[in-house]
Amino acid sequence: MEKTKSHFTIFENKQLKYKRLGLTSPSQIKSFKRKIKSLNRHFKKKKQDGTKQDLLSSFGRGETGLFKFLNKGIKATQFVGVARISNKTITVLPKIFSPSKITKPSEDKAHDEIDANTIKDNIRVFMYMLDVAHFFKNIKQLPVGSFDKIKEMFEFIIRIFANNLFDELKRGVANEYITIEENRPYLKGKLIIKKQILFNVVNKARFYCEHDEYFCNTILNQAFKQAATILHVVTRVSGNKRILGYIINMLEDVDNRHLTPAELNRVKFSRTSERFKPDFTIASQIIQNATYLAVKGKLETFSFMFDMNLLFERFIAQVIQRHSDLIFEGRKINNITNQHHDLHLFKDKENNKAIFLKPDIFIEFDNLWLIIDTKYKKINDENGIKHNITPRDAYQVYAYYHAYLSQLIEKNKSKPLVKILLLYPFHLDNTFAYDPFINKYTFSCTSYFKDSLAIPFSNDVQIYVAVIELKCNENAKKNCNAYSLSIAEKIKKIMQGMK
Repeated sequence: MEKTKSHFTIFENKQLKYKRLGLTSPSQIKSFKRKIKSLNRHFKKKKQDGTKQDLLSSFGRGETGLFKFLNKGIKATQFVGVARISNKTITVLPKIFSPSKITKPSEDKAHDEIDANTIKDNIRVFMYMLDVAHFFKNIKQLPVGSFDKIKEMFEFIIRIFANNLFDELKRGVANEYITIEENRPYLKGKLIIKKQILFNVVNKARFYCEHDEYFCNTILNQAFKQAATILHVVTRVSGNKRILGYIINMLEDVDNRHLTPAELNRVKFSRTSERFKPDFTIASQIIQNATYLAVKGKLETFSFMFDMNLLFERFIAQVIQRHSDLIFEGRKINNITNQHHDLHLFKDKENNKAIFLKPDIFIEFDNLWLIIDTKYKKINDENGIKHNITPRDAYQVYAYYHAYLSQLIEKNKSKPLVKILLLYPFHLDNTFAYDPFINKYTFSCTSYFKDSLAIPFSNDVQIYVAVIELKCNENAKKNCNAYSLSIAEKIKKIMQGMK
């Protein structure tokens, strides 16, 4: 773990002790736990529309939130990003690259210290994953060299957001026309005859008229100003503070107020303001993930965290979409769908569909349906010689198999075939053997196909388990496209192992 004066960096699913945080008295720990609980409550899973989930605000049933409580500290979950609790900032990194230099912890430290190169490599690949998953859709990117200047993931995201919003505001603030009715001493706009007769039948010197005014104090601009103000408090990089200060000054005629989620949901985009939509998506999340002290109005807690379960799913889906010709070696694909939800598991007594099946990736070939379900978690392993999926995952893919096979038979497909792949990331804590020279585990059947375990539910079931390595070599670190291509090559090897 790396610590500056008030900043702490840990890996996902790792612990951070209260003592390391400088919390020694029961009252300090109690206050800190209250604020963590507030963050966890804020991130409780909201009702979704059934097909879309938010990378920044969703977490699954049974999860405790951003952090779990331990006897002597807190433990990060699958959420990656930054959390600000009063004057303490906790950065949670994805565990993609293991530390190249390990500093053993002393008794009062919570975990091994993370070296600067490991932090930079993990941030770089994580940002690539966000880009491929379209979190930064239509957001201008910084040169790769910026990673060397900004070593904190959240500061890099702030720079991307601030730069893009600043560039858009330089093109012009998003103003809106609003209709104003007033009784004026001179005519402006359109005279409203009915109200003129009603109010000014005696006073001929006044005109009840209606006109449009170009107005900048809109909810959209208020959201940008509030987000910029929050980030101006949170950021520790002078360059970010400078750009955010420019944004706040450019919006000096806009009210600085705390917007509610209901107000943010009312924002509509016109043809002229559509260019601000990507910036507003991030700004609204920044606003909703900040809480304030009720009395003083100061920023108490703030978080900007990404659910790695959803990110891994969307990242793999987009890599397959981008590089389908490479992965499937030019084979004709009839359809690729993410979060496919056409089939259901049951019908009730009134013949209504119940429990829709939603595999992460559905790919349709002639006489073959391929289902890929991603699982961002450590695959079970025992003593380095076994690795198995959980019963829950097995039941899930078994339901997929029979539902989709039945659908193929109903469509009168000759020789129907359904293949299901459970895809896990290679976890740095896995103990089974890995040979870095041939990129192959001891249980592997082909290079990169870490595990081709067919699960024997029945004789004709073809369900496979594989793990994929998210880290990459130096060439693939150069840019997002190179990294995406390197992952596509690994998925291609997995597909070859399933033939």
